[in-house]
Formats: sequence, structure tokens, C-alpha cells
Amino acid sequence: MTSPNDPPPTRRPVAREPGLILAGVLVAYAAVVFAWWPSDIVIGGLSLVAWLMIVGLVLWVALGFIYCFWVERLERQEGGQR
Repeated sequence: MTSPNDPPPTRRPVAREPGLILAGVLVAYAAVVFAWWPSDIVIGGLSLVAWLMIVGLVLWVALGFIYCFWVERLERQEGGQR
């Protein structure tokens, strides 16, 4: 519960929300993969789209870690200001 004496919660600008920024990165990457989907470029025996999807899996994991550390840092900063 909050008491009437608690300061109002502060909100980050929408442009600085980690979830929105990282979701934008994933959408941009997906757009690149789907732009290449109709082409039949083969590198090392695999289609370029397959390589991009494999790289996408690594990107998902990396963005997951980045998101966790970013949010933890922001929460620590907000906790120090109150």
C-alpha cells in the first residue's frame, strides 16, 4: 500500500523504455530476414535466410540478457533516488 505522503511514481519517457527499444530491434531484424526470404542465396550449403534465423536466435538470447541488466540498472537508479 502507498501512503498519502509517498511521492508520486516517476515514469521514464516512452522513448527510453528498454522493452520498446529492444522490441524495435527485433522487429527491424525480422524485417531484414523477411526481405531476404524470397531470394535463394546459399552460403556454406545453407540458405541465407537460415543463417539469418540462426543469428536471430543468438540475438534473442543477447537481447534477453541486455534487457535484464538494463532494467536492473534502471531499478537500482530509481531506488536510489527515492
